[in-house]
Amino acid sequence: MKSYSQKSIDVLESLAPSISTKMGFALEERCSFAEYVFPKESELVVCFGCGFPPPGFTGKITLIEPSLGRLKAFLQEEESERLFSECLDGVYLEDEPSLRLIAWRLFDASFTLVDGGYSDFPAFATDFFNRLQGTAHLFQEYSDFGMHSIRNTLSCLQEKRVDPMQYKGIYKNMDALVVGAGPSYDLQKKAVQKAQDKILIIACGSAVQLLLEDGIIPDFAVYLDPNPPKERYQMIETDVPLIFLSRLSADVRNHFHGPKVLVGSNGCHPLEDMLLEEEGIEQVIQGGWNAGTFGIEWAYFLGVKKVFSLGIDGTETGYSENIVNTTSRSAVEVLHAAEYMHDVQAVRNICEIKECPKKNINVQYIPPSKSDVHEALMEDVKEAEKAIFGILEGGVSVPLYRFELEQSRLYAPLLMFQWEMWKWRGDVRTDTMQLTFFLKVLDALKQTLQECV
Repeated sequence: MKSYSQKSIDVLESLAPSISTKMGFALEERCSFAEYVFPKESELVVCFGCGFPPPGFTGKITLIEPSLGRLKAFLQEEESERLFSECLDGVYLEDEPSLRLIAWRLFDASFTLVDGGYSDFPAFATDFFNRLQGTAHLFQEYSDFGMHSIRNTLSCLQEKRVDPMQYKGIYKNMDALVVGAGPSYDLQKKAVQKAQDKILIIACGSAVQLLLEDGIIPDFAVYLDPNPPKERYQMIETDVPLIFLSRLSADVRNHFHGPKVLVGSNGCHPLEDMLLEEEGIEQVIQGGWNAGTFGIEWAYFLGVKKVFSLGIDGTETGYSENIVNTTSRSAVEVLHAAEYMHDVQAVRNICEIKECPKKNINVQYIPPSKSDVHEALMEDVKEAEKAIFGILEGGVSVPLYRFELEQSRLYAPLLMFQWEMWKWRGDVRTDTMQLTFFLKVLDALKQTLQECV
């Protein structure tokens, strides 16, 4: 039986002590996660399964190993010494915690993924890059601890708005066209121009400006982006009713001068949900994951007979139908007006719809919030900061301070929630690191509140 390379084992134990422990090489369990930060300046190769670098390779290799047995066998090979002593940058098992951690590490790094000799490499590669993309989206959403959304929520609470229930089920005899800004809209915009008096038109996000430029006045505009590029909305000046989620950019809202209908949040930030709940604002519709699904949700809320969609080219037909059918909306049929820009029959069908008069709604406005939300949140920040400093300073009062922190209004919806989002980005997770992170999040909220005053 071959002996193990002690040099390779020493490197493995230093980079991934938990794996070394599972294989029986370490005497005690240490950290359950690798503690190495990848150097961005070096050439990085991510290898799925054991292997060794080709001659002359001087970069870094991160190993994702699906088999402990194969890793153990590889440590008996002479080639393992060069890999472990000269090139190895990190070792991970193919399990959920490890893959989540490495996704946080690599989503914004430059690297090459290579096959170490496993037949299921293609499936792994697909899943791995999907993880990276999902992590990048999460990072974008939470990079400022959600302060874009909180800032916009605080702002919309200070404005008058329209009760969405005034619109529920009022268009039961009409069909609706939900329009996005995808290429298929350009192919069919003349048909939409001809049909705009026959059908309700719901413009989604960037499509609002496109439709207005083409002389099409939508009946509703739906928007949910907290920080969209200005070129997508800066030309909008309209009285079209705006249907929006609380996170919507305040600058976008200012371009709409008609009724503004707040229908809830998108559920990404619990603090946002808490603020709406305390103001008595109900979640009327969920909104979905993009403006297209938001528009389809709103069409259903209006009670229309049939929903067509156009320009929502990134949304598969099955997904749109699924959000309808899984929520007891089988009466609503979602028909894509141009699936992958080939099927234009749905748009032709729109032109054959008999004209049905649209209703003029005399909307009733809800006055702005009377409570001083900013002042209450600032007091919450001060109380949480006091508790954190009390814990960090130590002493006999630590249990009391910890209890006060956990009882804070901000503890669950902001501090712990953001920690769960961000802890995968760090290498060592200690109480001190967590409390320091909490202070950073509170400082971001404090600055946001000061900007909103």
